[in-house]
Amino acid sequence: MTSVARLLVIGASATSRRRVARLAATYDAAFPVRGRDVRRWLIKPVGEISGLLFLASAHGLRANYAATSRERVRLASTGRTARRVRE
Repeated sequence: MTSVARLLVIGASATSRRRVARLAATYDAAFPVRGRDVRRWLIKPVGEISGLLFLASAHGLRANYAATSRERVRLASTGRTARRVRE
């Protein structure tokens, strides 16, 4: 028997929580299982689940760290290779 799990994992930040709260009705309908119940399911994944989990960064960095650093890739003058240029 096959079961389906839908799990949305979001970085644990005040901004993320605020954005989810702003659309609470939508997230509650799509992902009704939260927090401890999701973690219990991850330990013993039996049955179906639709859950949302806020997860802190494993490295102790801000959850939105990657989103704040930007990197643009431009083609070199030959048009054949790419070089990275940090902004």
